[in-house]
Amino acid sequence: MVRARFLLGLVFAVLVVAGSLHGQDKGAAAKGTLPRGWGKLGLSDEQKQKIFAIQNQYRAQIQELQQKLAEVRKIERTEMEQVLSADQRKRLREIALQRAPADTDEKGKTKEKGK
Repeated sequence: MVRARFLLGLVFAVLVVAGSLHGQDKGAAAKGTLPRGWGKLGLSDEQKQKIFAIQNQYRAQIQELQQKLAEVRKIERTEMEQVLSADQRKRLREIALQRAPADTDEKGKTKEKGK
């Protein structure tokens, strides 16, 4: 529980730092994709480039936060499973395997076709 709170605090700190970095490196043409529905707004090329630059500016930070969030969720799950008895954990794994489609591995990831 303490680790989860620490990691959540760390995520918050990263968000604060991200806000202070806003506006750096407004150089060459940026590449990206418009959010859903934005293509219908009649944006100019200049507007699109500004939007792509903003996306590129935050992409690494967002990926880092998503990774940290996944780590926090994993810690949360581990701590929740520690509350269960050994029989309950075994049953939970059985339930998860029953829900998993036939084309996924034991961790629930989609298997590649042809392998």
